[in-house]
Amino acid sequence: MNDEGCIAIAHLLRTCKMITHFTLDLYWTNVTDVGVSLVTTQLHALPLKTLHLDISGTQATGQSIDSISSALRQMYLGLKELTLGFSNLQISDKELIALFDVIRTFRNLSKLHLFLNFFSEITDAAIDKLAEVLLKLQALKDVDLG
Repeated sequence: MNDEGCIAIAHLLRTCKMITHFTLDLYWTNVTDVGVSLVTTQLHALPLKTLHLDISGTQATGQSIDSISSALRQMYLGLKELTLGFSNLQISDKELIALFDVIRTFRNLSKLHLFLNFFSEITDAAIDKLAEVLLKLQALKDVDLG
C-alpha cells in the first residue's frame, strides 16, 4: 500500500458515514504523512466506537502523529476502544505528549492499546504524561502499552 491506496480509503470513509468500528493496519507499507493525513482527516465525521490505526514502520513521521491528534480532537466523544501503533517511527516527545493530552478527553474509553515498540526517544516527560492520562480515564479497563 502507498499514499494512492489511502486516497481510496479516504473516499470510502467520506461516503460511508455510519462506520462505528474502523481498523487500518498500514504496518510496514510505503505510506507517508500525506497518506496518513488523507485518512485521518475523514475520521472525525464518523460515529466511531472503535478505532485501530497502526502506522508502524511506515514512512510516516511526527507530522502523522499531529494529524492523528487533530483528528482525535475533532472526533465523536463516544470512542470506547482505541489502538494506535507507532513502532519504529521517529516521534518527538512533544508530539507524543500532545497525543496523550487528546486521548485524555475520551472519558468513555474502556480499552487503550498503544504500540510504541522500538521507540528509542521516549522520555520521562512522555511517560509521566501517559501515567497522568491513564489515571484520569476512569472507564479504562484494558490497557496494553506493547
